[in-house]
Amino acid sequence: MSVKKVLRIFNPHAVHTVILLTLGYFLVQLVFSHTSHSLTLLVDSYHVLCKLIYFFGSVMCIKKNEYEEMCSNEVCAKKILKVENNSPESNLTVSKSGQLSSSSCVHRHPEKKLKNTFGWARIEVVLMLGGCVFLASLSFSLVVEAIQTLIHIDHQDPMHQPISVFIIGLVGILLHGLCYLLLGG
Repeated sequence: MSVKKVLRIFNPHAVHTVILLTLGYFLVQLVFSHTSHSLTLLVDSYHVLCKLIYFFGSVMCIKKNEYEEMCSNEVCAKKILKVENNSPESNLTVSKSGQLSSSSCVHRHPEKKLKNTFGWARIEVVLMLGGCVFLASLSFSLVVEAIQTLIHIDHQDPMHQPISVFIIGLVGILLHGLCYLLLGG
């Protein structure tokens, strides 16, 4: 059995598992980057923070789509009940084979399901843009800190525990690979 098949068993909870793993790794990186004075770990922790923003946005979109599908299925179920009760209010038609047809019960394009909103239809794009701006601002603050470290070389505090920083980096590579496999890469 391949690794992908084993990880597909956890598919319904894959996004939540990835979020928990990524959040734990982010906290470890953030704390350890400050204790070891490692700007490299701090940059990577900011990158992981932006990935968490994207994951939360993806979960929001998934929940919103599930809610809309549930609501549209409830509308279809109510219309089917009206047809079964021979209600004149129903706009469903019954063919000779007993198939129900209605324009509102057919799965529509996701953007057509949303009523009077622009943001929810494009929330993923907005979150990606916001995450990129957030990452750029955090990276700019790190560039300023790196320049200050170079200018004030006599006040430089060297990086502590380089082997531990290396190990955390390797754990990050393994974690990102696992997340890739969990999400179906």
